[in-house]
Amino acid sequence: MVGTLAQRVGWPGSLMIGFAAKAAAQAVASYAMSALYVTWASYTPLFAISGLILVAVFLLVLLSRGVQQRHTHLSAQQLTNQGKQ
Repeated sequence: MVGTLAQRVGWPGSLMIGFAAKAAAQAVASYAMSALYVTWASYTPLFAISGLILVAVFLLVLLSRGVQQRHTHLSAQQLTNQGKQ
C-alpha cells in the first residue's frame, strides 16, 4: 500500500500511459481492418470478426467479476479471521 500523496503523484502518469496504449491499439486495429477490407472487398467477415471480439470481451468481463467477487470474499474472511485472533 502507498500513501495518498504517492497515489496522487502516480495517477496522472498512469492515465496518460493508458490513454496512449488505447489510442495505439485502436490505430493498429483500424489499419488491420482496413487492410482486411481491401483484401476481402467485403464488410461481412469484418462484422464476424468484430462480433467474436465482442463475445470474447464480454466473457472476460464476466470472468473478471467472478475473480473480483472471490477475492473480495476471501479478503473479508481473512479480516474476520484476524479479528478473532
